[in-house]
Amino acid sequence: LFEGADDEGLDRQKALSAKTEFVVDDEKCNYCGICGALCPAIVVEHKPFTSETGTVDGEVVWNEDLCDACKVCVEACPEEAITVERTVESKKLPGKVTIVQEDCCTCTWCSQNCPEEAITVEKIFEGDITFNAENCPSGCSTCVEVCPCNAIYLPTPRPAKELKHELEPVIAVNKDFCMFCGACVNACPGEDIIILKRTGIRVKGKETDLFKTIKAKLLSPRTSQVREDQAKIGEVQLKSMETA
Repeated sequence: LFEGADDEGLDRQKALSAKTEFVVDDEKCNYCGICGALCPAIVVEHKPFTSETGTVDGEVVWNEDLCDACKVCVEACPEEAITVERTVESKKLPGKVTIVQEDCCTCTWCSQNCPEEAITVEKIFEGDITFNAENCPSGCSTCVEVCPCNAIYLPTPRPAKELKHELEPVIAVNKDFCMFCGACVNACPGEDIIILKRTGIRVKGKETDLFKTIKAKLLSPRTSQVREDQAKIGEVQLKSMETA
């Protein structure tokens, strides 16, 4: 949690140590005042017009403290006379990161996206998960909704000319973010669509005989199947698979 996001903390914009450079090309600027009308950090001051010079002259005054380098002035300038460049001088923000261990599902989103590779996450389960998309009913998305890691997604439709006689995938998973919890397998209303194979469990301490029994159950490959009982059509139960 970034402290600057709290009401009592620093604003993120102020927490960054950055230098902004604002340059106006006097040869191009006609002092139209559009930039000043759009931005509170800019004031366009006009000098008195005289018939002797026959030109509009003035000065563009810029207040660095009010500028957030949004570059609206650059985009709006009809003469392309303004240049704004911002350089972050300090890569590290003042503050701290707090990880609530009890709430962490070890999805690795934080470690995968951290630009500084500063976070390391060890998943609870090791293994593999397979989606047989050809068996998946289009428009279901139950697994997407129950996934606690946001690892399952609906692919963006591809143009027909790019498929080259391939079936359009209706479901996909990013295995980097999957923690192999099995929520999708439990929720899937189809049969043999999602196959979960756990290969290891990360635990601390000594493994007791009871835990070894539980571990063997958790490591058994599994998929879902639709009940054959006509009175319970649509209900889902887990189907154990042969261990390879």
